[in-house]
Amino acid sequence: MSSDNRRFITVFGATGNTGSELIKFLSGASVKCQAVTLDLRKATEIPSVDWVDCDLADGERLHAMLKNCKRMYLASNATELEKNAIEAAKESGVEHVILLSAYPASPDSEFPFYRTLAEIEEALMKSGLQWTILKPGGFMQNWIYFGDFAETVRKERKIYGGGGVDKLALIDARDIAEVAFTVLTDPESHINKSYVLTGGKAYSYSEIVQALSDAIKEKVEYVSEAPSWYRSPFLNLSEHEPVTSKSVEEILGKPPRAVDQFFKDNAEVFK
Repeated sequence: MSSDNRRFITVFGATGNTGSELIKFLSGASVKCQAVTLDLRKATEIPSVDWVDCDLADGERLHAMLKNCKRMYLASNATELEKNAIEAAKESGVEHVILLSAYPASPDSEFPFYRTLAEIEEALMKSGLQWTILKPGGFMQNWIYFGDFAETVRKERKIYGGGGVDKLALIDARDIAEVAFTVLTDPESHINKSYVLTGGKAYSYSEIVQALSDAIKEKVEYVSEAPSWYRSPFLNLSEHEPVTSKSVEEILGKPPRAVDQFFKDNAEVFK
């Protein structure tokens, strides 16, 4: 990648699961970028990364910030406002937008979140910008940050079934970030393509329990029927056989991280 292109990458959601990992990849490759957050108090000093604060509702701020941006990664908790960033990107001369969506985003989904994501995908594809859409299934990191999963492992050494799902084809956020890094720094073969991103296989709960038990070196039990108070981190996943995709391995040239590696890397969270 030319030195000119190194200067103009913008990462929205830079303190989120994927954005925080993406800026590490960019920094490690000495690729200069601006990292966007709502709250600069969450920013951490990283080489080659310039932090800026911006609210997606602030059109004037978006235009000013994207004036010299050529490529951007768009991820946000305020999904309904992402059209503002796409419009600002188009008006500011951004060439390529990598959008973090989700599988199975669809205008016909029973879940409003997936319907909104489908609207954002459509807005980007109709924008005239070059685009790449990343559609991960559930994140492995949801075991840490959502629901009661991590807490019940720590307190009870149990994990509970949730949402009627028997198997999970989850992906580590680090793999999503590395795919985004690859597209941002070498976009030509990924222009106007959409990728479903999953782990390498669908794991049964017995396999998940074994991987977690091995990681924390204590036996963890699987209970298929969750108590009424339990909040599953994966309630919105389909009850049908999960989809698995080869996209991560094809793009990165290596298999995605497995659940045993995820639990080993995050063992302290579950002890």
